Amino acid sequence: MGIAIEERRGEIVNATFEFKENAIMTRMDKLTDKAQFKLDQAVFADSNDWCPEAEGDLKKSGIIASGGGDVVWNSPYARYQYYDAPNKSKDKNPRAMMKWFEEAKAINLNQWIGIAQGEFS
Repeated sequence: MGIAIEERRGEIVNATFEFKENAIMTRMDKLTDKAQFKLDQAVFADSNDWCPEAEGDLKKSGIIASGGGDVVWNSPYARYQYYDAPNKSKDKNPRAMMKWFEEAKAINLNQWIGIAQGEFS
């Protein structure tokens, strides 16, 4: 990025500005990837605080999809536990509930936003 200003008698007669879009976009992409990685890690950890845990297989099935932005619990019964099984064992996780991501989001959304925004400041 560069600026050139030509003045005569205190008046600007010519000004040019060079904008390197590719360099800026490359930098923004790197910052976005870093922010997404940190956000995914926080979403995963915070959501697992509310995830049911009988044997631990459901919690362990959680993955962060490559490319970022998707956190998935990938056990055969994850969908059932998330949407259709209201009665959770509280033996291993007293906070276990349906829709554990929604609970984590309700509690941590502002913190998650701060994590993502922190990469751009």
